[in-house]
Amino acid sequence: MAQNNNQSSGGFWQKLGNALGGNGWKTDQQIAEENIKLGMPPNGEYSFWTGKHCSDCKFYPKEVTEVVDAHEEQHRKDYHTWSGFKKLYSKEGQRELEVNAFKAELPVTVRNIKALESKGSPSAADRTTLNILYNMKSQAEGVIQNPNVYIP
Repeated sequence: MAQNNNQSSGGFWQKLGNALGGNGWKTDQQIAEENIKLGMPPNGEYSFWTGKHCSDCKFYPKEVTEVVDAHEEQHRKDYHTWSGFKKLYSKEGQRELEVNAFKAELPVTVRNIKALESKGSPSAADRTTLNILYNMKSQAEGVIQNPNVYIP
């Protein structure tokens, strides 16, 4: 019997996990598409042990994923030093590492915004990407200027 739950883009278990997580009976792609329309960035994470993880990045434009990559690459650089590793064990240290990552992502964000704005009349997709990048820029600037607002 053929299954009609589109296994290639998220089957029963993925939808169940998302439903239990409060995102409704949806695939990861459906959730990412909704977030993109709302101007929300993807959820990138970095783990000392497993490295970069961003399951929804594959649904985002490259201009956005480049920003996430810059952020997570800074975490990789910081976490894999003795001084950076020790900072993982205090709230103040975690905050400092996060500020470093936002400082690394901000120039990439600005560069990608300028590149899209220089196209002249942006397409609908470009406007959506710009909206996400503007939100990412605002978040990065906020954390850099007021590090205490970031709560690890």
